[in-house]
Amino acid sequence: MPAEIVDLLKVSDPEAAVRRAVGLLDDGKLVILPTETVYGIAGRLDHAESVESLRRFRDASGSTSPFTPHVESMDDALTFLGRPSGMALRLMRKLWPGPVALSFDLTSEERAGALSLTKLSAAELFNQTTLTLRCPDNIATGAVLGMTQGPVGMVRLPGDQVGKPDLAAVANQLGDEIALVLDMGPTKFSKPSTMIKVEGDAYRISRAGVFDDRIIERQLKSTILFVCSGNTCRSPMAAAVARKLIADKLGVAESALESRGVIVQSAGTFAVPGMRATPQAVEAASQMGGDLSTHRSKPVSLELLNQADHVFTMGRSHEHQVVAISPEAQSRVEPMDPEGDVEDPIGGSVSLYTELATKFRQLLEPRLERFLKEQGISPA
Repeated sequence: MPAEIVDLLKVSDPEAAVRRAVGLLDDGKLVILPTETVYGIAGRLDHAESVESLRRFRDASGSTSPFTPHVESMDDALTFLGRPSGMALRLMRKLWPGPVALSFDLTSEERAGALSLTKLSAAELFNQTTLTLRCPDNIATGAVLGMTQGPVGMVRLPGDQVGKPDLAAVANQLGDEIALVLDMGPTKFSKPSTMIKVEGDAYRISRAGVFDDRIIERQLKSTILFVCSGNTCRSPMAAAVARKLIADKLGVAESALESRGVIVQSAGTFAVPGMRATPQAVEAASQMGGDLSTHRSKPVSLELLNQADHVFTMGRSHEHQVVAISPEAQSRVEPMDPEGDVEDPIGGSVSLYTELATKFRQLLEPRLERFLKEQGISPA
């Protein structure tokens, strides 16, 4: 008898269908789940019954590749990885969830730990010393992966191509071997996922897919944005101080920061485009080793906020305006001074600006250290 197909886009209670899929997986059954690139047959990798079923489907397809555990988040991935490199952390943080499979070289101890989480043989989980993980960008499958009690693997459907297959035909073909099918319509992408091999503090694309070199390079940039009102005093000065601090921490020239994947920008909530930094700000930044001679003001925008990994605002009013433009940026916004607003020095003396630049350095140094560590960026 063919498995029931639940259309999550039409059913009255999609959460109930997700919970049902979780229960079936935890019982050792197989379900068909969507990702952003393909639909696949999913089963628990630590359950003997589902592993045996997944083996049959994999072998029938002629594949000899190891199984790929699918994870809900980077935290789930870390249970398999031991101590990943900074680059590995950065790739996971920047590219997941998304159409990217990441391959990691593990030590013998790490492989033993990962293997103990499953009912697989070493040859079924590793390609020699390499483990591949996937974190799909699909809300339903992400929920399923987050709720199951153990690791989940997925294999391709019989004759499956990228995109949405004829799920009714698949359900008829597989019959009792599949317990449930979750249907979320056509997949987001019409290309296979990209495969990336992590090589210490570097990476290489081992299989082209949805993301190409250009997209991955852009995604891996780590951006800090400083926001004030006019973008001629406080935020550009803070950005100049930050660029100098980061360059010193990484042991590179400021001009090399972008090639190291770091972008520091500033903007204003009421900025007039193209204005120069005030002479006092240029002088104060210079005294701190920064350069604002070429700065031109720009207004804060949705695009800038979407690109930023972290946003420092000079005042609470700026924070409110930033969140009004991009509500999803809320979790990435932080006041420059946790103790209160940074007053606008416009019209003040160079010494006032210098005092403010020194304060910026004190406020930023520990936070930038933490930011670089979180982003997996280390000295060359």
